[in-house]
Amino acid sequence: MDADFTEEGTVHGGQLRLTHYKTTAYRVRTYQLLSNLPNGTYNLSGWVTSSGGQNSCQLYANSFGGPEQTVAVPTSAGSVQVQVPGIVVTNGQCETGLRTDANAGNYCSLDDVTFAPAQALATAPSATVAAAVQLYPNPTAGTFALAFSLTQASLVRATLLTLTGQVVRVLSDAAQVPAGPHVLALGTGAALPAGAYLVRLACGNQITVRKLLVKQPFR
Repeated sequence: MDADFTEEGTVHGGQLRLTHYKTTAYRVRTYQLLSNLPNGTYNLSGWVTSSGGQNSCQLYANSFGGPEQTVAVPTSAGSVQVQVPGIVVTNGQCETGLRTDANAGNYCSLDDVTFAPAQALATAPSATVAAAVQLYPNPTAGTFALAFSLTQASLVRATLLTLTGQVVRVLSDAAQVPAGPHVLALGTGAALPAGAYLVRLACGNQITVRKLLVKQPFR
């Protein structure tokens, strides 16, 4: 079994979580490259749970034009939010991920990852653009829906990625969407191999990522 995988169950929200675990000692990194970002200051956050005992387990951000920034994942049986604040993007991109150097049997899980402008979070914590982001059915054996609610009108773009951040397809191109609840019916296009993927929802400068598990090829 690979040391990084998506499994059913949640740390904080949604239906799936990313887990790092193996019965032998392991080193693993799960990441994605966020591109076409407006330059500025961002915060990276996620909800985690961890057995502890790892040599290191970090949520990190790099490749944004400055030195890498990290936060250690704490030992916790329940969900805990961790944050990498003050990421100053100067080159229009940022790689974010979870990196673990662990002993046999150590585990950590991550979900509900958000990458958003720091100023917006600092000045208006309740002004998150997109909330209640859900994928269903998940796992899916066919088409699926992306549900979300906007607190204000925003440009919305949905992208399907591999677990390493490579773009598989654009699910919904950038379009102005009014405030309120929305559901996008997705899954059309070329046949998609079974496996775990990431769905990235960009609403203005706020980026939310959810895991999607595909049981079998679908169109």
